[in-house]
Amino acid sequence: APGVLDARRCLAWLVQSPGPFPEKYRRALGDRVYGCDECQQVCPINRVADRRVPPPPASPDSEPWVDLLHLLDASDEELMAAHGRWYIPNRDPRYLRRNALVALGNVGEGTDPATEQVLRHWLAVDDAMIAEHAQWAAMQLDRADLVEQAG
Repeated sequence: APGVLDARRCLAWLVQSPGPFPEKYRRALGDRVYGCDECQQVCPINRVADRRVPPPPASPDSEPWVDLLHLLDASDEELMAAHGRWYIPNRDPRYLRRNALVALGNVGEGTDPATEQVLRHWLAVDDAMIAEHAQWAAMQLDRADLVEQAG
């Protein structure tokens, strides 16, 4: 209802939580891998404050987006060097990969060779949580063939 917030559905909280990303909210995550702030944007109190004192512009070195395929190809060390400033459950880069696989399933192109390569890799890992999210992403991108080959 208007003016009511259900914190159990907070995408920012869910991407920062350990364990699998709840399937019923995966589509809602869209292309995000971290954060959301939709609640901040729609909050009437914040909108009034923004009109009075607009937020400062982004710094020149800020990253407005993250390349999902690059994130999924990066080593643990590369991930933590680039994104370690984010809250990551247990400082474990697999949660960044989990989120990236959900986002890839939402916005990726299943026929892209680079996407196929990334999905093949993560479908074959010995990590049940990551493999499950890779399966979900492959199915969203109409690549059931990759899931069958990995199985």
